[in-house]
Amino acid sequence: MRYVLLTLVFLAACADKEEPCDANREDQTGSYEMSTTEIDGDCGSMGKLEVEINDGLVKVADGLGCELSSSSWDEFSCTSQSVYECDDGEWVMRLEWNVTSNDVDTDLEGTLMTSMDRWGGIYTCLSTYEFTAEKL
Repeated sequence: MRYVLLTLVFLAACADKEEPCDANREDQTGSYEMSTTEIDGDCGSMGKLEVEINDGLVKVADGLGCELSSSSWDEFSCTSQSVYECDDGEWVMRLEWNVTSNDVDTDLEGTLMTSMDRWGGIYTCLSTYEFTAEKL
């Protein structure tokens, strides 16, 4: 009986091991048309954007005073995660991107979580967006 129980525990532990995805971070590179939908928050719609993505990092517009504070790649979910801290003298922002590849084509999907503060806290907003990004 003890042998059967140990065998079942061992098999259950082996079954939980994930395999890395087929895509890699370099596959998340190019020009994309990104369609966004605000799913929570009060910052408002961003609509469609044309963006450059390099190794899963969404290029933030010049002049926003943004610095990449962290980035990572999850090989099991095919997701690049990045955080930008921005301050252009008027807006202070935190942008948290999750960019995920799919196994079907070169399109991407993911989320953007934003925290924005303007004029030293006179105007603030928080939002979460979902997006799809079609490679151009």
